[in-house]
Amino acid sequence: MKIKTNNPYFDKVYETSQFTKEHWLAFLANYRRGNEDFFMFVDKNSGEIVTVNPKNFASIEVED
Repeated sequence: MKIKTNNPYFDKVYETSQFTKEHWLAFLANYRRGNEDFFMFVDKNSGEIVTVNPKNFASIEVED
């Protein structure tokens, strides 16, 4: 899955096999209820552990 984060000062595309579309949809449902504030995954290309808080971005795009 590709995850693209955008805000006026930072744009980056990550790739991960740990995060699925179903996981993303479950996160969104929990985020709206106030049960989750961020999600984490390991970027395939860099090996970095990435933590994303949607409050810090203008948009977050995901694609399978």
